[in-house]
Amino acid sequence: MTEISRLDRLIAQLRVHLRKQGGATAARQPRQEGAPAREAGRQSPLQAVQALKAAGVGDEKVLVGRLVEGLLAEEFGDELANSAEFHQTIAVVVSVLGEDVEAWALCRACVEEA
Repeated sequence: MTEISRLDRLIAQLRVHLRKQGGATAARQPRQEGAPAREAGRQSPLQAVQALKAAGVGDEKVLVGRLVEGLLAEEFGDELANSAEFHQTIAVVVSVLGEDVEAWALCRACVEEA
């Protein structure tokens, strides 16, 4: 059986929360399988969290927000990630995740892993 990484589980949780939310990204299609996850030179979501932690950021909500932002940017692409609508959605998603004990524990584990 294939082991599912914490990030894969978090992405699945994010998809569920976004579908329930019916937010800005609902009408957008995720990137196609096989498409590059990120442009060359761009940090992975975990690397972005590591950079924040290295800079002394310890606020869990900020770190989770950056992780979520990176994961959704990889999922939906840079064009959507640069929109104001996307950033509003990130705030809502982080808030919803914070209300779900299991999802927040998964977010915390990913942040700690970074």
